Amino acid sequence: MFRTRQIGQKVGIVSKELSGGRGGASLMPTGMQLSRAFVSNMQLLGYKAFAKRHMLRTQLDGRMFERSNEKAMQDVMYFLLYRYNAKEAKEIFKFVVPVRDISQARQFKEAAFRMLEVIETSGDCFHKGMIRRSSLNSACGE
Repeated sequence: MFRTRQIGQKVGIVSKELSGGRGGASLMPTGMQLSRAFVSNMQLLGYKAFAKRHMLRTQLDGRMFERSNEKAMQDVMYFLLYRYNAKEAKEIFKFVVPVRDISQARQFKEAAFRMLEVIETSGDCFHKGMIRRSSLNSACGE
């Protein structure tokens, strides 16, 4: 039987569960497999063309978040929020994307947090209380 399992309440993966009286076992992906899936999904969503059109410099790579990478976090977050609600993202990020200095980086985090709060309040994606301003200060994933 196949089902979607939430990992950290953020990433959905499909795992095959074996049953039949012998107990359940699941095939869990490795960190590298998740990284490849992330990059593949970003490509399928059209990141490359979007990045070119919006002057984003981040190249997708399965290792891009092994170390802190604030620029990549900004580019990926902007892309995903834009894909979620293009009209709102255009307005909110109008003067801060692409991020060019520390002041704009602060403004970007504030804008991203406001948009994430709206998504959280709507109940579309997150559980209440998951979005914290401090989450935007850590740009690494493993």
